[in-house]
Amino acid sequence: MSKLTIGMVNSQPIIVGVTIIYAIEIFYLMAPLYNLQKK
Repeated sequence: MSKLTIGMVNSQPIIVGVTIIYAIEIFYLMAPLYNLQKK
């Protein structure tokens, strides 16, 4: 039980980091499309 909890806590920053990276990539992919639609 404690080992599983420690594993979840240790993997949490990795999950957060991957989520931020995906969000940044999606933002950079969507920004040009949004700018093209706006013009």
